[in-house]
Amino acid sequence: NSWVKFVSMPVMLNGVSYIPPAAGINHSAWFTVGFVFQYLIQKWNFAWCSKFNYVTSAALDSGMWLLALLDLFLLT
Repeated sequence: NSWVKFVSMPVMLNGVSYIPPAAGINHSAWFTVGFVFQYLIQKWNFAWCSKFNYVTSAALDSGMWLLALLDLFLLT
């Protein structure tokens, strides 16, 4: 029962290529959010994860776009 069998190296390497070059804190935040939502929540409460996975993903994406627009208008 190892967690290694759940790791897909092509997906992991491809996902890392989408991270923009940044400081180490950005990479650790990316890893922490991914680990919490893809492993811990799914392991502890699978029913909640199955029900709200799409909503959580949409909320994270919407928040990212909202902050990107805020950056665009406030920094230019």
